[in-house]
Amino acid sequence: MSERIRVLSVLNKLYRGGHDNRLLTLARLIDKSNFDHRIVTVTSEPVRTEDEQRAVGSLRPEFADHGMLVHDLGIAESNGESAGVNRTWKAANELRRAVRQLVKYIREHQIDVVDAHHTIAMIAARMASAITGGPLFHSSYHIAPWKRRFMTLLGKMTLGGADAIVTDSRFRGQEISQWLGAKAPPIHVIPTGLDIPIPTRSADEVRNELGLPNDPNLKIV
Repeated sequence: MSERIRVLSVLNKLYRGGHDNRLLTLARLIDKSNFDHRIVTVTSEPVRTEDEQRAVGSLRPEFADHGMLVHDLGIAESNGESAGVNRTWKAANELRRAVRQLVKYIREHQIDVVDAHHTIAMIAARMASAITGGPLFHSSYHIAPWKRRFMTLLGKMTLGGADAIVTDSRFRGQEISQWLGAKAPPIHVIPTGLDIPIPTRSADEVRNELGLPNDPNLKIV
């Protein structure tokens, strides 16, 4: 059997949300015989028990339930205390540290492909891939953050520098392509998959509970 492809997904944080939930579904269903899938977050979480993590919406315990430990790059989450030049300088230093740590991780674990989510993680992954020379694709489901003041040029450099972009609908794909223009890399539309739960109760039980007639032609979906 050929060696598994090492895929590294990079995010800012790992709390319940669109990107994060999609990634959890991927982690649960990915073919582990062909892919070695790893997760890295840019920011670190405060030290918490597993129950506390679940209470605040952290997905780390759920990734651990599926045999995936999450590594973080050790960047403290911004608390908004600094402002102006100080805040910009601090953000630049933290981004530099994140890129350095990400390059180190990619090289140590011989990552084949980097999959970046979220704005800061995409920027860090773009810089790291330029250093390591490995392929990079962005999972982007909208471009609203890049349309903010002072972010447009950075966004076009970040998204436009990827080897490919993955999004979840044709509309979003067209939006990203038009926004990037001639610099747009290949864009692939992959609809969000759903892991449909297996019923644990019979249709008759549900009918009785809801007070519905026991009619075999009545479908419960």
